[in-house]
Amino acid sequence: MKPTQRPVISPEPTVAVLIATYNRADYLEQALRSLCNQTRLPDDILVVSDGATDHTGQVVHAFGDHVRLLEQANGGKASALNRGLEEIRCDYVLIFDDDDIALPEALEQHLSFLRAHPECDFTYSPKYVFSGEFSMRVIDSQPVPELPDIPSDEFFIRTMESMHTMLQGMLIPKACLTAVGPFDESLRRSQDHDMILRLAHRYQAGHLKQPTFALRIHAGERGAGADRHDESERALVWARYRRQIFSRLYNELTLGDYLPLQQAGSQLPPLLRRQAVLQRSLIMASNNLYEEALNDFAKWNALRGSRPLTVREGALIARMTQIEDMTLPKPSTFFYRLGGGTGFDRAALTAMVRGLYWTAHREWHAGEMINVARIIQRFSLLIAGLPIGAVQRDPIQRRDHR
Repeated sequence: MKPTQRPVISPEPTVAVLIATYNRADYLEQALRSLCNQTRLPDDILVVSDGATDHTGQVVHAFGDHVRLLEQANGGKASALNRGLEEIRCDYVLIFDDDDIALPEALEQHLSFLRAHPECDFTYSPKYVFSGEFSMRVIDSQPVPELPDIPSDEFFIRTMESMHTMLQGMLIPKACLTAVGPFDESLRRSQDHDMILRLAHRYQAGHLKQPTFALRIHAGERGAGADRHDESERALVWARYRRQIFSRLYNELTLGDYLPLQQAGSQLPPLLRRQAVLQRSLIMASNNLYEEALNDFAKWNALRGSRPLTVREGALIARMTQIEDMTLPKPSTFFYRLGGGTGFDRAALTAMVRGLYWTAHREWHAGEMINVARIIQRFSLLIAGLPIGAVQRDPIQRRDHR
């Protein structure tokens, strides 16, 4: 969809921090303290209490004029963030979580990057991860985390494929947030994911290499109202809402949206058309829409015909069989049907095996032998799904008859 109208930012921009919170007063106090200790102080810190029943109000009021508080009935995180955005008048917004910690130079680093890269509309950064009590000693003992170095014109499609950034690590113009519309209040989870995708679709991202926040891992409850759940259920709940998001995108986006910006267009040549279909297949598989993924894989195979596999297509297929999260792996039947969709093409099958191999390699080195066994099972089903007699065929002879 890019290019789009760029936001107009003043030479000395103002920055607001927005936090939606529900019954996490103790964590909230630590988050607010980290924001009030920035080397570049925010011009506004706004906390929206989403029907909190603990001592959230006391925590916020203890910060005096440095932090504002809005209170509303419990309606979910998206509702609270939308209420807060209506109140904010600053040029930039950092949407922060009530249980995380902003590193001391976070805002200064975001603003410095944007000044040095005027072609970028918003920033995104890596994060540290911690549990228990936060201290800089814990952070300093960790290796510096890195995000994939994604070309800016591929940020949207790679973000659809795998969510590698979070709103806590992004500084976003208020004008961009207004332009893409409010948070989707029908999403009780993954509303952040949906917002990042809408921003990435229309605006230019800038990769800030330094981590700017620390993500807290804890077992507390999440969600709003009847959708509240604990940490053990998080993967299943997120998967459900990702399906909702990507079902909509599947129907709304054009094929050109699944290509790097410089390749996109309304009239796609055959090679780019099949690349876009395969990219969409991968994205749907990565977001639990397996029927859509398999249908697109069949379309790609038909478009390809007897033509050789490109390097990029091989990479996409390998990523399709990788499993990022073993708490909710791609189902066995997906691999069985995917194997059947190759028609026993050696190049495509090799790419599929490569994706499974690297997943097994990762789990092996992590000592997760049960996960290695699960991957071997999926490899067996991938092979079992091949057409009858495919293994006996001579792939070289078959290639000679193309």
